[in-house]
Amino acid sequence: MFKSRYRGFKLALIGVAIMFAATYLGIELNYEKANGIGYLGFFVIMIGGIIHYVDFFSNLLNKEERRKRRKRLEPKQPWEKGYDPKSQLDDDL
Repeated sequence: MFKSRYRGFKLALIGVAIMFAATYLGIELNYEKANGIGYLGFFVIMIGGIIHYVDFFSNLLNKEERRKRRKRLEPKQPWEKGYDPKSQLDDDL
């Protein structure tokens, strides 16, 4: 729906606007279907929240995968290859 980073958050804000509209319709105009419009706004907020958190956690997973990939590509230090200078010191004692 939205091609941006905060698409779930924007959808939740649209849901809040729908709920404010339903409140106005129900209080000021005595519109009988305002209750249903309020429920619609609530569900839009819930869907926006779910999208927001799914995007957030998938972004965290992608960051973790990139970090692991970067560690694999970095040149290893001698002690990471199996050579440990401290273990050699212990053998000499």
